[in-house]
Amino acid sequence: MKMTTPAGPTLPYPIFGEHCYSFVERASGGSILRTRKADVKLPAFIPVTTFGGKYFLDEMLHAYLPRFWGAVMVSVYYAKNIDAPYILPTFIDSGGFASLPMESRVEKARGNHILITKQGTRITSDEIIETCERIGEVCFTLDIQTRPEDDLKTKESRQKMTLDNAVYLKERISNPDIRVFGSLTAWDYNSAFFLANEYKQLGLDGVGIGGLAVRKSPEAADDVIRGVIDAAEEMYVHAFGVGQPKMISNLFARGVHSADSSSPQQNAVARARRENSFAVQTDYLKFALDEFSRVSIYGKGSISALPTNRKLNFASKNTEPG
Repeated sequence: MKMTTPAGPTLPYPIFGEHCYSFVERASGGSILRTRKADVKLPAFIPVTTFGGKYFLDEMLHAYLPRFWGAVMVSVYYAKNIDAPYILPTFIDSGGFASLPMESRVEKARGNHILITKQGTRITSDEIIETCERIGEVCFTLDIQTRPEDDLKTKESRQKMTLDNAVYLKERISNPDIRVFGSLTAWDYNSAFFLANEYKQLGLDGVGIGGLAVRKSPEAADDVIRGVIDAAEEMYVHAFGVGQPKMISNLFARGVHSADSSSPQQNAVARARRENSFAVQTDYLKFALDEFSRVSIYGKGSISALPTNRKLNFASKNTEPG
């Protein structure tokens, strides 16, 4: 069943400057991401949420998220259940993390590659385009993630499929107000630099670093981050699935603009089950709001500024904020 998102007041995001010639602009004490819906202060922690009623806690939190955050991340699988655009700028994750299990598979199509999850769900670039143009502000291309145990030939093949999907989506998305970010799969510095550079040459608006949580060591993840940052130059950089405050702070200090995670909700559920085996829904909600308060320093651009060595004159689309 499709869910109608709750109505709410317009958030008081300031507009910096008279015109919007760049979708990321320097602002007092930091920078902002321009979207067709609202401005997002950077750097930003972006909570992951779902729609469609499968997770009651997410449904309860939808009315509260604007109090803490400037945007939300939704997988395309759950974004399909949104009737009308959500009040906050919405980042649409392609769901490429579902390519990690060995039971998943990839099917070649004309000009792109379809991901079939271990549950049998098909994720296509065409579906991502339709969903983004309907309710999204930032659209991530469909990645086929590499696994630590893959041999080099397999890793290179999966990265090539990821690049093919980015080219396919870039050529077919028609709304110029949507920011297209290339989802990145890489296993070391060189592979990260290569794909981020390819995305830059392709004219994408940003890069989304995936698979950090499954790297075999912190050093391996660090190599990927360095490769992306070095290649990205003026591009926006996002990190998927990072919910630990210390790591978020470290990423922001190095020039990553935003990071997402469902950790606040997961921690709330674990706490409710640990502290009260008879917890009711309002207990879960209270614990989730406590978790949001704990990490809210990483939301709405609370950290003062991105590193001065990261340029902020990003790709222009000459659009006014809507």
